[in-house]
Amino acid sequence: MCYIEENSKVAYVILHYQVWKETCDCVESLKEIMAKDDIIIVIDNASPNNSGELLQEKYRQDEGVVVIRNRENIGFAKGNNVGYELAKHKYKCDFILLLNNDTLILQKDFRRLMIEAYYKYHYAVMGPKIMQRDGAVNRTNPSKPVHTTLRRARIGQISNCIRYILSFVGLDMCFGRAFDTCSEGKDQSDVYQEDIQISGAGMIFSKEYISKFDGLNSKTFMYLEEILLYIRVKKAGMKIIYNPELELIHLEDAATLETFKGKTAKTRRFKYRCQMRSFKVLIDELKIG
Repeated sequence: MCYIEENSKVAYVILHYQVWKETCDCVESLKEIMAKDDIIIVIDNASPNNSGELLQEKYRQDEGVVVIRNRENIGFAKGNNVGYELAKHKYKCDFILLLNNDTLILQKDFRRLMIEAYYKYHYAVMGPKIMQRDGAVNRTNPSKPVHTTLRRARIGQISNCIRYILSFVGLDMCFGRAFDTCSEGKDQSDVYQEDIQISGAGMIFSKEYISKFDGLNSKTFMYLEEILLYIRVKKAGMKIIYNPELELIHLEDAATLETFKGKTAKTRRFKYRCQMRSFKVLIDELKIG
């Protein structure tokens, strides 16, 4: 291990909600790659099934793992920010990874590649390649930023309002298929890219970003965190990159599916409501210029 790696401190922040096994698997995968002074911070977002308390008990004697239980579900951004701020202010970390609890890092040299990439590319934020458990690549990551103007953000807001209303009569998905006319385009998942929107399943923040910001935009509950992060980084004149040399396995929205198991329409309405609120935050951010 080189001198730079040895003297860099990394925090892995996992936002937990209900799904016990996935969170434990995530923690155990991180313990295989973390260095001696690194820290794993699990934030329980007030899980109603007592899993937060169980996690706290499971890792009580583990010096490398800290479990924090929020008193209420404060959403994706604020929940992650609890762990981010702890990593920044208490543990003084040089790099902070925000991870969904349904993710795994099985790549043994992930930590080394993450640190080396900073000194090579001088990124503020970096996204890894997102893989499925079967080895298939998530081809929607990275994605070209779409809602970067007031006009596009307002169209997105109107679209979600319409989908929400139509969901009560089962026509929202038909509208969605008609409205979403953009194609996936050529697969770029194996290509290093800059000035790109990365997946919220795994976001890597370097000391450059950490020194300036205390986490994500905290005004949303869930959804659009990626585009808001992109806009923040670009406004600050910093670099956001996608680096396919790093790989992350994502099991795809396990916490959300567990919450709304068997209630597909309810899941979609929850998503539309959250996105409508998030689009308002995005519109306000774009107005600032």
